Amino acid sequence: MKIAAVKAHPMSIPRPQPSWTAHEITTEATLILVEVRTDAGVTGYGEIQGGPLPLICRLVEQFGEIIRGMDALAHVDVWEKLFALTSPRPGGIGGRDGLPPPLPRGQRPQIMAAIGGIDIALWDIKGKAAHMPLYRLLGGARQGALPPTPPAAITSKESPSPPVPKS
Repeated sequence: MKIAAVKAHPMSIPRPQPSWTAHEITTEATLILVEVRTDAGVTGYGEIQGGPLPLICRLVEQFGEIIRGMDALAHVDVWEKLFALTSPRPGGIGGRDGLPPPLPRGQRPQIMAAIGGIDIALWDIKGKAAHMPLYRLLGGARQGALPPTPPAAITSKESPSPPVPKS
């Protein structure tokens, strides 16, 4: 099963109220949906949250050209080929290894987001090809409860509530 096409679909909707993170205030909820199609008709989807959206979408499309024809079930090979674009490598300068020259270090967060979105889509394809949900493909259900985590963003100007003491 070979990778036939990779597309990035940017999405953005206004938030009813602003959201604050550690770095910025956002007034929109944004997402990039990555679509990886195979020559066998199986399509996988991955998600990216990051920005700027146009840069990440351009990287996803560029990486799609590089990985077209690769085995869609060989996600490690795909990841390693794309990750090789992030740093100097033998034959990389001048394109002697058949890949573009190393990408700018200042774009590393966007590059890794693009690679991650493609990787998630390939895992989706792997689960669909095996006729299994990903949790089973990755080793089965987790035993016990998951510990709670704090929210990634604050949607109120007020301070978050203090933690509830354990009883």
